[in-house]
Amino acid sequence: MADFDETKLSEIIACYKQSFDSNWSGEGYKWIAVQYFQDNWNIDAENFFEMFKKATSKTVSGYARFLIFWELCLFLVPPIPQKKAKYLL
Repeated sequence: MADFDETKLSEIIACYKQSFDSNWSGEGYKWIAVQYFQDNWNIDAENFFEMFKKATSKTVSGYARFLIFWELCLFLVPPIPQKKAKYLL
């Protein structure tokens, strides 16, 4: 496996920052969606599903929302012991 090159990453980030303003029309929606998500996320919400729908509503598509939800499920659900996993297949 290749070593992580921190210098290359720094160069890529610097380049991205340099072109950020000129690329806002093509990239801005992502940052707006991230900010909206952060502003509306509440892990202690009484109705978690409704909060989740609102927090992810600025994403590009329903498919993107599904992927976020799937990742969240994978993060929140504890791993299934190997002995029991065979019964899921």
